[in-house]
This record gives sequence, structure tokens and C-alpha cells, in this order.
Amino acid sequence: MSVDLGPKFEPSFEGIPPHVSSEDLVLWEEFRRRSAKDYVAFYFDVSLGTGEEISGPVSENVAKAWQRLTRFRADVVGDTGKEWHLIELRPNAGPGAVGSIQTYSTLWSIQPPDGRVVVPIIVTDRCSRDIRVVAQLAGVEVRCLSGE
Repeated sequence: MSVDLGPKFEPSFEGIPPHVSSEDLVLWEEFRRRSAKDYVAFYFDVSLGTGEEISGPVSENVAKAWQRLTRFRADVVGDTGKEWHLIELRPNAGPGAVGSIQTYSTLWSIQPPDGRVVVPIIVTDRCSRDIRVVAQLAGVEVRCLSGE
């Protein structure tokens, strides 16, 4: 169990995505305004990996809930119709953003939903030149919304 996309949202969706922080929401709204036309669907809070097993005597429902809660979560997955975009929303992106998106794309690759290419993308408001270089060398696209 590597990828659980969850509910599908149309590109025209203008509501608040599930489990998005207020800081990430600002980035999402600007990204959506600029880029929604490039997608056929979006998925939010996408579960990746297997999660952890709980120790001790617990009910099956509690064990399943714990496993679901301990899975990694990608902020957004965009479906372009031809490829998947794995999107990390991160204000002032730094090394943690690169590490997170690399972790998510690795977990995605274990059991992807189909054979299409996955493109890891960091969407941010600020990003240093050094982090851009690190991201590029790691195969991660950076979209800086401030235009820096």
C-alpha cells in the first residue's frame, strides 16, 4: 500500500483543501490561480507508504486508524492527464522541503497508481539560489511564486 490518492477534486475547485495549513493555503490559492488550467484533477493530503503498526492490545479499528495516521502525506497531487505532479507546498523552502518531496516521490515509486511519470515539485514563496541548485540536482522542480 504505497499511494492512496483519496477523493478527486476538479481543477475548478475553489474551496479549502483538506488538512491544509493557513500558510500553505496562501501558496495553494496562488498556485491554483496560475496553474489549474494545466490539470485535469487534484488530490489533497495523499497517503504514501505503509505507516506503522501499533503495539499492544488494541481493536482492529484502532490499529487501522493508527496505521493510516502514521503514513506520510503529500500536500497535493496534480493529474495533468499525461503525468503526475507530486506537489509540496512550503513557505520559504529550504532543505526540509527537498527532503520531504524526495521522500514522497520515493514512496510513490514503490507502488504508483499507474505507469505515468511522476514529477516532484516544490511550490514556495521564497527559495534561495542554493536550494534551487540542490533541488535541481535532486530532480525536483521549484516553482517560486514570488518570481525570484
